[in-house]
Amino acid sequence: MIVNRFIIVFLLLFLIGGCGGGSSSSVVATTCSSPTVTLSSSASSIYESASGTLTITATLCSSVSENVIVTIGTSGTSTEGTDYSNVSNITITAGNTTGTATFDPTSDTSYENNNETAILSITGVSGGGASESGTQSVTITINEYALNSGTQLTYNSSNATTLAATTEFDNFNYSGASSSQNPLEVINAHKAYGYGLTGSGQIIAIMDSGFSTSHKELDAKTITTYGTLTYADGTSSTNDHGLFVSGVSAAEDDGDGGVQGVAPSANLHFSSYDQINGNSYYPTHWANATDDAADSNAVVQNNSWGATNATIATVNTYKTNNSLTNSAALAAYFTASGLTSNEASLNTYIDALNNFQDKGVVVFALSNTSSLSDADAHAALPEFYSQLKEAWITAVNVEITGSSGNETYTRKSAPCGSTGSYCLGADGYELKGGAYVNGNPNAWWSGVSGTSFVAPQISGAVALLSEAFPNHTPEQITDRLLASAD
Repeated sequence: MIVNRFIIVFLLLFLIGGCGGGSSSSVVATTCSSPTVTLSSSASSIYESASGTLTITATLCSSVSENVIVTIGTSGTSTEGTDYSNVSNITITAGNTTGTATFDPTSDTSYENNNETAILSITGVSGGGASESGTQSVTITINEYALNSGTQLTYNSSNATTLAATTEFDNFNYSGASSSQNPLEVINAHKAYGYGLTGSGQIIAIMDSGFSTSHKELDAKTITTYGTLTYADGTSSTNDHGLFVSGVSAAEDDGDGGVQGVAPSANLHFSSYDQINGNSYYPTHWANATDDAADSNAVVQNNSWGATNATIATVNTYKTNNSLTNSAALAAYFTASGLTSNEASLNTYIDALNNFQDKGVVVFALSNTSSLSDADAHAALPEFYSQLKEAWITAVNVEITGSSGNETYTRKSAPCGSTGSYCLGADGYELKGGAYVNGNPNAWWSGVSGTSFVAPQISGAVALLSEAFPNHTPEQITDRLLASAD
């Protein structure tokens, strides 16, 4: 069994620590006719969360018979006393040539999204006839690392426990499922709610088929759409696929006894992958829909579908044997699946996915064919186009049975395989979700399984983290999820 990671502890990185560093420098004193002072630092940069400090050294070119006081002034994009401790003036005692002060950055729980600078300058020298050697200053970069930042939110364990005991939370797991543990609890969604996180203000883009906007678990949301949608018809969970997926990611927590999703307050953006919307090729429509999701400020695009079940190796072999480009080879497989494509339209689609990652994370469900030896090519597009690895997550389905601490994990889909470095897993086996019945907004499918329902758990988690860390880039949100997986 190949299972790379599970998204079960993503909240634990809120308070991760870090360390600092930088290149050191040294000053060699020389004799001089008139004593002058220079300024140096033991390193040019340090992490905000570093456990150590930097040493700021004032150096006389020759010793004098009385104390020399070097007055230090500060400037730069950081603030003394807020971003770092107050820096003392430096005293060089009589008969010595050096004196030091300490530079100590302040670790906080917010991520400002940019490194800051502290400029320490000599603003005055007194004693021993000494003077500043020209204009002396040192510039220190205070580095921020996204995963070193925590949250200013307060955790309420009582709220988390209360939420996990609600009917809507409990209903996420089908009552007849083999898994005794609720998949929402396995990914620690209830603990996100303990921080007050619900996905509020976030938009989840869902490219799928079989949508409904009238189901009671979605009826209070703002839902935007692109192009012609394929709507749910209630004849099967497959035909209601987009409705079910939407609920897994963001079904409302409204106390009506239904089912809630991972990010119950998130809004939604819908587009149908099986519509062509007047274009000659499907990837052109996918590109346009992806661009529209980015323009709508979606923080994640969920893709619980795939245009081919062919593996990476299969497509690469076909490409090599026929002297094709990646896009031409993939277009051939997409077309064979009934989704007419060509090389140019594939390139347009790839550009749109790449551009989307400036705004949000792309999540792709792996194939449900567990016998595959590697990831399927569509979910694994970053293996063909390295520029897509920035903020891309593949989803593997793992049935988790047994009580907490005594789990058995069984892969129910294609493996992470070559996508292992950006693959996450969750339990998408035997869930309950929305069904469409005309005139009845309170219908459900039960016991439905697939990677299709792992991907929206990840997408919902992206919405929660985007709410918690509004200054994070999509790449940083991706890194935080991948780093916090177990």
